[in-house]
Amino acid sequence: MAGGVLTRAATTARVLAPTLVTLLMVMVAAVPFGVPSSLALQPVVVLLPVYYWSVYRPDLMPIGGAFFIGLFVDLLAASPFGLTAALLVLVQWVTASQHRVLVGKGFWVVWLGYGLISAGGMLLYWLVFSIFAQQAVNPTPLLLGFVLGLVTYPALSHIFGQLHQKLLQV
Repeated sequence: MAGGVLTRAATTARVLAPTLVTLLMVMVAAVPFGVPSSLALQPVVVLLPVYYWSVYRPDLMPIGGAFFIGLFVDLLAASPFGLTAALLVLVQWVTASQHRVLVGKGFWVVWLGYGLISAGGMLLYWLVFSIFAQQAVNPTPLLLGFVLGLVTYPALSHIFGQLHQKLLQV
């Protein structure tokens, strides 16, 4: 009986790890570091792990997980409720649908895929946010976040890769 409980707990931890790590990243990014509009970086902070896990393990980053993470970001950032959730669902769906194409390719192809998905996602996010605000919102925080995501993708994908290897051992 104890073995069954431990097995179920290990399986649950494996399944929830990518979502929990992403939520932890959101909370760290929500800490004010003195950067103006740092909450505007939230969509980029979550887009990267959602993309990574949707490429390599879409079963560990399901649409429901992406949606929940997005709602959490929207609550923290006081952005239009559901906007980040919709963006992450779209990113997860598009990326997971290309899982077979991307997973066997080299790092550069996957990184380029992230850049394209991120650019499209940030443009869509800016457009919808501007429509809600009824004026063109300053795109600088999102552009900064886009560049930050591109620059940090190699390091974060390496960290996620290490976590992925640990999850396979559970």
